[in-house]
Amino acid sequence: MVNRGPLVTLLAVFGLVLVLLVVNYSRQPEPAGQAAASSAAPTRSDTTAPPATVTSAPTTTPSATPFPAQAVYVGHTAGGEASVAVAVKDDKAVAYVCDGQALEAWLQGSAADGVLSLQGNGGATLTGSLADGVLAGTLTVGPSTWSFTAAPVDAPAGLYRANAANGGLLDKIGWIVQPDGSYVGLRDRGGSVEPAPPFDPSATTVIVDGSQVPVEQVVGDSGAG
Repeated sequence: MVNRGPLVTLLAVFGLVLVLLVVNYSRQPEPAGQAAASSAAPTRSDTTAPPATVTSAPTTTPSATPFPAQAVYVGHTAGGEASVAVAVKDDKAVAYVCDGQALEAWLQGSAADGVLSLQGNGGATLTGSLADGVLAGTLTVGPSTWSFTAAPVDAPAGLYRANAANGGLLDKIGWIVQPDGSYVGLRDRGGSVEPAPPFDPSATTVIVDGSQVPVEQVVGDSGAG
């Protein structure tokens, strides 16, 4: 009879070694990269985060304030080049621009809904609007354009004019009176201007070439003529 004891023992030892190898391999740690990938939530490499939405506060331009039924606004160009007076009544307006030396212009037009749109001789224009009680805008006389502001005033401040006889013609004289009582004005003698004669805003007449000439306080519907 063949003795199989050593063979069985050898097979048993070999089987035990195989079992130990399998158990040892199963306990080996995963590579760092593989462990991190397996523990992280699945992501798509071709997916990017949506751009942040930036919401800007809406910008609005405040609407102009309607003009009162009747008012006069007096002020200056931004650099003080000239005085500006605007008389408004209902939806009409008259303006006078004067530097007291050589520059002047009479303008007229509409004053609807707090917005001015005036025109004068020689292509002069004045546009503006009323906001917070102050009139602001832009005026052009000849080659020059300025911004201006003007505030409401009460008499005797305001806009005045007179027409003086000159050889059968009427010379137009204009004055802008500031709230402090100072004034500036010019006399247009057939296209040639000269300083306006002195006058008292509280008076109803002014002396021009030795004669008493009526003075008119200009309102919005007086017209620029």
